[in-house]
Amino acid sequence: MDSYTDEHYDVSLSIDKDGKPKIERIYGNKRLSELKGALKVFVKAKGFSETEQMLHQFKEALPSDASMSHLNIKTPKDNDWFAQGSVLKQGQDLGKFGRGLNVSVLVHSNPEDSQVLMALCNRNSEVIIVKGGRGNTAFVESPYIPKNVIQLTEFGNSVLKQQLLAFRGDDFDADIRVRIVHGDVKQIPTTRETLENLELISQVTQQPIRNITISASTTKKLGHYQELVTALSNKYEVNIVVWTKTEGGEPVEWLSKTPQDSDVIVRTPPHLAETQPHNDKKLQDWDTPNQEQINKLKAESQKTKPQLANHDHQVLIQTEPDDNVKDSALKLALKHPAQTTIVQMQKDGTYRVVYGTDLDKITGRVKLSVVGYGRKTQEGGDTLGGRSATELSANITKLNQALTGDADIRRISLVGCNIDSDNPTDNSESQYGRKMLEKLSQSNIKVPVVVRSNYVAVDEHGRKITSSTGAGDWIHKDSAAKTIYSLGATGAVISRVYNNEGTLIKI
Repeated sequence: MDSYTDEHYDVSLSIDKDGKPKIERIYGNKRLSELKGALKVFVKAKGFSETEQMLHQFKEALPSDASMSHLNIKTPKDNDWFAQGSVLKQGQDLGKFGRGLNVSVLVHSNPEDSQVLMALCNRNSEVIIVKGGRGNTAFVESPYIPKNVIQLTEFGNSVLKQQLLAFRGDDFDADIRVRIVHGDVKQIPTTRETLENLELISQVTQQPIRNITISASTTKKLGHYQELVTALSNKYEVNIVVWTKTEGGEPVEWLSKTPQDSDVIVRTPPHLAETQPHNDKKLQDWDTPNQEQINKLKAESQKTKPQLANHDHQVLIQTEPDDNVKDSALKLALKHPAQTTIVQMQKDGTYRVVYGTDLDKITGRVKLSVVGYGRKTQEGGDTLGGRSATELSANITKLNQALTGDADIRRISLVGCNIDSDNPTDNSESQYGRKMLEKLSQSNIKVPVVVRSNYVAVDEHGRKITSSTGAGDWIHKDSAAKTIYSLGATGAVISRVYNNEGTLIKI
């Protein structure tokens, strides 16, 4: 706000020839002695020091029950407050100015004479300096930023390009850590824009950069972020890490590159798709959960956890001696540790219980989840854990025989990648889930079988997440990636696919 108006300010001041305060106007035509409370003051300034001295004199002249709370300062055309010094020094000076008077300060410069359009000092010690030029850049001195850290928040691809550079404000005494934040999916800046914005750091400090972290708002721009990481690595020769968030808001490392790396490393949840042949190792040679993992399961089972939906117990079948398959089963167990049994089973059906209630002691409604790698055969068919639909059905039938009459399998979930992914639901002869249920029904196991047609992984919270590529955009509860096979009234197998709203979208 450049001009004084009655409704915005209690007092308008300028500096007299002798350097003392000159009252231009008081709202309501009051006397100085009649002023009370927190005052908003408009100031027609001169030089930085003489304006500061004048305001201290005015502060002393105020009645005891009146005080300045906010200053709006208009600097003269011939005396630019921000012509000298770095942004860091300018922020320190303005912060000291505001703290000395115990006020918030807004300073307007003449845009014709200065790159600084506006400067603001809040009472919480935060200082903001806004510069023009290639878009507007706000330099923010904030007590909430760690020492020797500079945070660059970018808003790109907009009509008015803006960027915000935040730092703590005291002197830098070590190599700086740079944080780059992209908060808006629709306004991700180009690689060139980010490189140009990082040059603004030289206006704050000449300290070298130690490392760079980037907070990405989406994983849909993999190509862009790989290009950005490569460009930053080539220019600064430091470690670069890109973080993103899970659907639940948890930060996870997505991309990284060190100066020694030839390429950008893409870190995604280890999914359950595999091109290597199934390892039919004998069960006695499989690794069981170690004591630390068992202790964690037992400790988690003592905590209040959400109950299984529609079931009393779950049995997890680990079908391969692979660490990722074992860890996926363990993460699933951690979600409901008090209601879970983990079974390791080799291809011929030999099995052992490695955690939880023994099979013959389980009661109630049982959910059965089979965990393993989804693979394609040479003929184009599917296997899970190295098993055909017929072989896996035989394994489940054997396990079902170990359950007592007090336990009843109500649902079977296949936790593996890309099962039936190349088989449209109208090609019934090649559907893994359909074949499984046909075989199971012959053993009187007539329950729904759930198959996932995308890449599948288990996150750190024990949730099954899916992705169409296996390299990003992981989704929790993507109903459209699941096919549910069940028996119809005539005993024939039917398949259904629903969306997340529960609407049937494919049969």
